[in-house]
Amino acid sequence: YDIGVDAAARAVFIDSMIDFIRTYDFFGGIDIDWEFPGGGGALPELGSPQDGAGFAILMRELREALDALSLETGREYELAAAMSGGVQKLSVVDWEDAHPYMDFINLMTYDYYGAWSGTLGHMTGLYPSDNSPIAGFSAHEAVQYLLNRGVPAEKIALGAAMYGRGWSNVSGVVEGNPFTGIGGDGITGGWERGIMDYKAIEADFMGGPEASGINGFTVGWDDAAKASYVWNPTTNTLISLDTKRSVREKGSYILQHQLGGIFRLGN
Repeated sequence: YDIGVDAAARAVFIDSMIDFIRTYDFFGGIDIDWEFPGGGGALPELGSPQDGAGFAILMRELREALDALSLETGREYELAAAMSGGVQKLSVVDWEDAHPYMDFINLMTYDYYGAWSGTLGHMTGLYPSDNSPIAGFSAHEAVQYLLNRGVPAEKIALGAAMYGRGWSNVSGVVEGNPFTGIGGDGITGGWERGIMDYKAIEADFMGGPEASGINGFTVGWDDAAKASYVWNPTTNTLISLDTKRSVREKGSYILQHQLGGIFRLGN
C-alpha cells in the first residue's frame, strides 16, 4: 500500500519486478493486483486518499521500466492491472493519467455479493437488476464507467468466476424469489465458508452444465442481470455463480462492445 505514496518504496518494488522478469525471462509482463487503491480491501484500514494519483504514477513508472527492459532484451512487455468491478472503487483511480501506460484493465467482475453480508445479490452479474440492490455492482456499470473516463474499450477485460458464493438459511423470501430474502450463514465449501468450486456445484446441485437442477436445487436465471444461480427452497440455500450460459452472455457483451477479452478466476 505504501508504493502509491512513497517514491522510495515504489522504486524498490519496480526494480524488484524488473529483476524478476530479467531472471525468469518466460514472463511477458506485469499484472498488478492492488486490492484496493484507496482502501476497502481485506484490511480496510489500509489505503490513502493519494492512492488514485499514486496508482497512475505506478503505472507510468512501471511502463518506463518495462520499456527500458525492452531495449535491453528486444522483447515487448505488457502492463495490466486487476481492478475492482465496483464503480465506487474504480472511481478512486486517476484513469485519464493511468490508462495510457496500460495494455489491459482486468475488471474483477465477481465477488459483488457474498456471505460476509446478509444482503443478497448476483455475485457476478453482467447487468444491474432488481435482484442486485447495490448501485455500481455489475460488469456493465463498471465498463461504462471506464469508457466514460476515456479508457479505450480494447483495454478492458471482463472476469468470469469458476466458483460460486452462497448462503444457507435464507429467510424472508417473497413469492419464491430467493433474492428478496436475507442471507444467513455462508455455505460450506472447499476454499472457505461461503465459497464452492463450480465443478462441485455443477455435480451436486445442477446435474450438468446446462441442466435444470438436482437434489432439491433448481437452476435459476435472471434475464435482466444475465446471471445464474441455484436455489433450494427446502434448505433455503442460495448460490450465485457463473455458468456456461452466463459466460456466453459475457462473451456476447465483449464482442458487442469490442472489449479486450475475458479472463477467469478459479479452477
